[in-house]
Amino acid sequence: MRNCKLFRNVFILFLVLIGTINILLAAENQYLPSGLRSVLVKAQEAIDKKSYKRAEELVTKYLNKSRKPHHLAYYVLGNACYLDGRPLDAYSAYRYAYKLNPSYRPVCINLAKVCYDLKKFKEAGNLFLHAYDISEKPDPELLYEAGAAYYQGKLYGKAKAVLERLIKENQNIKEAWLKLFVFTCLELKEWNTAEHYLLCFLKKHKTKSTYWKLLAQVRLQRNDYSGAAVALEVAYRLAPPSSWKWKELADIYLYIGVPLKAARCLEKAYGKNPSPGQLDKIAKTYAEAHRVEKAVLYYTKALSRKPSASRWLEIAKLYYRNGMWKEATRALEESLKLDSRNGLAHLLLGYSSWNLGNETLALKELHAASKYEKYRDQALAALEVIKETMEKNDNRS
Repeated sequence: MRNCKLFRNVFILFLVLIGTINILLAAENQYLPSGLRSVLVKAQEAIDKKSYKRAEELVTKYLNKSRKPHHLAYYVLGNACYLDGRPLDAYSAYRYAYKLNPSYRPVCINLAKVCYDLKKFKEAGNLFLHAYDISEKPDPELLYEAGAAYYQGKLYGKAKAVLERLIKENQNIKEAWLKLFVFTCLELKEWNTAEHYLLCFLKKHKTKSTYWKLLAQVRLQRNDYSGAAVALEVAYRLAPPSSWKWKELADIYLYIGVPLKAARCLEKAYGKNPSPGQLDKIAKTYAEAHRVEKAVLYYTKALSRKPSASRWLEIAKLYYRNGMWKEATRALEESLKLDSRNGLAHLLLGYSSWNLGNETLALKELHAASKYEKYRDQALAALEVIKETMEKNDNRS
């Protein structure tokens, strides 16, 4: 959840403070004890040269002699420790500076940053929020960072309150803000709240695919699979996704019993050159949608790449179910050429032949099917019916 933007912002803040130390000192000149200005200027010069230990020595020496510590001294000491790669020492220095002057915004922000680095998420969130409240020109990113800290600390109630405030107080809402707010609502299982805010934003930003995707996530959480599929369809029309995303949408359509849309998603997922196995998957899905021609088309493409008895059998079953006996017979014969030891293929060929009036082939194939235990009863029953019918016909003639 945490992004690197905060680190960049705080690090830039360090550089600005280092480069303008004289301005800061001038602004607080009336509060500075004798000798503090000189120490801070020298410490900042040392920091500019990346002599962090030297800067620390200068400030520490001053503080050891001083009867009345100043927040700027501890602030610069914190900067030196942080830039020297010692966040725990920086935390101690910033914390003391904050205790001396909790209204000093720079130390509040830097202490919040270090708290976050040290996984003190509740403290970081409180500090970012305080920094926002004491700012002359509040930076909304501070509210976002407060929400992120609370979220990381699993303080979802606090995160939601801060982020909801952020969204309500700003007209130009960033996607990252809304995304974190929605994820927070999901953690709290407040599906309606999340969907309400998303739908409000979608009224103004209908072409933002990110919001549609977030809406789909919310609906999936509440088991509204149909609604999720609709949202994803819109999102993917606006911004075509990766192939595996189409596959996920296909799975949703299959789950809710819309195989035709699932098949079309799989076509997009597998692209222009699908493997034989992927062609089988598309064919099977079209078969579930009762699109015989499309299913046969994809099985046929798979056969051209990798002939197999099982694919011919799948084609035959499609034809058989739809009473297309001639087509089924041809497909079954092709299947048996590749694998003559398939009891189901013999059984279906026997049935198809009987429906076409080919009694000789029907008897032959049903007799072959009766040798397989799984199909024996069906085959023998069919043979009995055929024989009885033939006897009646003979008696009539």
